[in-house]
Amino acid sequence: MSVEENPQEPPRDQETRSPAITVIIAAFNAEDTLGEQLGALARQDSPFDWEVLVCDNGSTDGTADLVRAWAHRLPQLKLVDASIRRGPSAARNVGAQAARSALLAFCDADDIVADDWLLEMQRALQDSELVAGRTVPLPSPGAVSVSWAVDGLIVMPYWPLYPSAASSNLGVHSSVFRDLDGFDESLRSGEDIDFCWRAQMRGSSLEQCASAVVHIRKRTGLRSVYRQAFSYAVGEIQLKRKHADAMAAYVPSPAGPAEDGVPTRIPSRPSFPRRAFRILQPDGRADAAWRFGGWLGRRWASAFGARSP
Repeated sequence: MSVEENPQEPPRDQETRSPAITVIIAAFNAEDTLGEQLGALARQDSPFDWEVLVCDNGSTDGTADLVRAWAHRLPQLKLVDASIRRGPSAARNVGAQAARSALLAFCDADDIVADDWLLEMQRALQDSELVAGRTVPLPSPGAVSVSWAVDGLIVMPYWPLYPSAASSNLGVHSSVFRDLDGFDESLRSGEDIDFCWRAQMRGSSLEQCASAVVHIRKRTGLRSVYRQAFSYAVGEIQLKRKHADAMAAYVPSPAGPAEDGVPTRIPSRPSFPRRAFRILQPDGRADAAWRFGGWLGRRWASAFGARSP
């Protein structure tokens, strides 16, 4: 791991003071979208010191050059070489190791944080060791994408005992992150769910901060939707196997596995007449691609031990 400082020297007092919070962004070939995220971070109006670590997971495009070009806008921006191990979990873990603050805030390279996101996240972390922000889909007129979106708080219907936060809008105390050894890099997906489960099992509480908003990009195009669904489904099987003993001891409440309206990462299956009608619509085709990818991913994982194809 190496941290590449900005060409522009920060003031000496900034260099010696530890920041109050570290923003960690995993990036891989993110040149097309990362600039918008950095622009949103540059608009943050926060009364405390903070730093941004862009953890480059081996990009082959202009991601690194883009980060260097933002040096004058974000004096505490640093480019971290996170290419030693592949995958977003590995990149985020490398970033957490390089962070100098007691609080960590994770967001993605293809999303856009709200102008007060960092202030709201920092406030929420004063009261809770684990915070789930709220996610709002960015408009994508004419794009083929699924009809649903997760609002940032994820509850899996097969084990609703512990909610979780999406890694695109997650805050955590760095001490908790270190105690849990960060994200599980062996998981194909769902590493954020697994992390939040483990944190709560060790005694941390998770709170949702609806005012800490990140505007997210949903996957567009049938192939992209299918691939994400396949990956999530494989990760679901891995999660179930990893936490099988704890799940076996769980007794659901008489009211049912989850409250009405609680979002889940993989939505429930609609009735056949509704699916038949929806398939004629662009988002209906995307929903069908999602469900097929999930179906195939679960069968692949069940047959081959959740190995990557």
